[in-house]
Amino acid sequence: MKIDDFKSNVCIVEIENSSFCNRKCSYCINYYIDRYSKNEIMPFELLKK
Repeated sequence: MKIDDFKSNVCIVEIENSSFCNRKCSYCINYYIDRYSKNEIMPFELLKK
């Protein structure tokens, strides 16, 4: 089952509910993506899924 594979191989999941980011974290892997131009909020219904 895909769910079982996911659970056995993934230990941490990070969810960003906003698209804004200053891209200044030393560990950031998305530093090159433009995240200043537009700030969108994830709909709560999607977050609940």
